[in-house]
Amino acid sequence: MLKPSTKFWLKTLCFCLFAMIATLPLIAAPHSEDTTAYSTAISEIKNNKASAFVVKNNQILVRNTGRGIMPLLEIYDNQPQALDGGILIDKVIGRAAAFIAIKGKTTKVYGELMSQEALDLLKEHKIQVAYGKLVPQILNRNQDDLCPMEKTVLGAISPQKAVKLLQDKVKQLSATDNNFTITSSDFETNTFLDKKQEYSSHNCDGSNISPQLSWHNIPQGTESFALICHDPDAPREHGWYHWLIINIPTNITTIESGGKIANATEAMNDFQQYEYGGPCPPIGHGIHHYNFTIYALDTKSLDIAKDASPVEVEKAVQAHTIAKATITGLYARQ
Repeated sequence: MLKPSTKFWLKTLCFCLFAMIATLPLIAAPHSEDTTAYSTAISEIKNNKASAFVVKNNQILVRNTGRGIMPLLEIYDNQPQALDGGILIDKVIGRAAAFIAIKGKTTKVYGELMSQEALDLLKEHKIQVAYGKLVPQILNRNQDDLCPMEKTVLGAISPQKAVKLLQDKVKQLSATDNNFTITSSDFETNTFLDKKQEYSSHNCDGSNISPQLSWHNIPQGTESFALICHDPDAPREHGWYHWLIINIPTNITTIESGGKIANATEAMNDFQQYEYGGPCPPIGHGIHHYNFTIYALDTKSLDIAKDASPVEVEKAVQAHTIAKATITGLYARQ
């Protein structure tokens, strides 16, 4: 057995050794973000060479350019596997971008400009954060209402719905920035359609011949088209759908008067027919507007049931719309 004095000195020695170790500077294990790829991405962000990166395992997996949140949305849509376990480096990180980073399961986020709100949100979800400059908040484009992602952060809507709403919002903004147009040799926008375009039943006595239509300046990324003719003035909840064509191949950019499109699908209109149904507004109801809208879609085909309602068809089309263009014909019956 050890003598009491020996035990005392052994305990004292252990305590001293522990105290010495405790005062030594901690050497942190190297983090995956402290890499050449991570530093390169930040450098390019600072020099405006790109606006969004994903780094994983000391490699730049994604390098995107563009305005606003679009580059990040493209990553989320097209390469979600890169975000999972990766590091997001972006020009601006607001609450919307922070939420996408969280939903994408990133391990760390760097923003050259970051809002305090985004910082708090990322920390709440245990995501490492670094930034160049911190600001109280990043205002919306219109500086008015909260964007869909911000509403999600506040718990107003589900994450899935928020992502979808934001994607639709960005697509709509993109649609206004391009030159995608639709024209007709039969009428100009906001001019009257001809009697031959009128419906030929339901007390209407036209020839029910569809107008000629052509679309121009096809947006990049278009995989197919859809064409819908809708009358918003019809006295019913959803207006009246006169013509719906989906799965139009990208090599087709015109439809002749009274013509059909090969390899496309005509959906059911509100006349319960799978074809063009011309204007047939109630007599004395005033001028109705017939919006012929061409949609550029990001999918080659829509899988829609044959008996799907026109409203269901339009919702499916809207969900895949890159851009759209409309020409409006007028019609009235006295």
